[in-house]
Amino acid sequence: MADAFAIVVDDVTAGIVVRHEREKGFRFYASERRFYPIDGKIFRNPRAAIRSAGRLLVRDAEGAWGRAA
Repeated sequence: MADAFAIVVDDVTAGIVVRHEREKGFRFYASERRFYPIDGKIFRNPRAAIRSAGRLLVRDAEGAWGRAA
């Protein structure tokens, strides 16, 4: 298995995850502000990071960040 993966949700690059052996998972590095809430978080696998980023993308689309839609 590779040590790093791009995390893309609905054609939006959320960031990357990099394997960290001593932490037993993959650390997420956000590429956009809307994914900052999960920046630095350790995920069990890349798919878990994709799911989490997807939830943030939906939340952002629904205007949950307090911006006018």
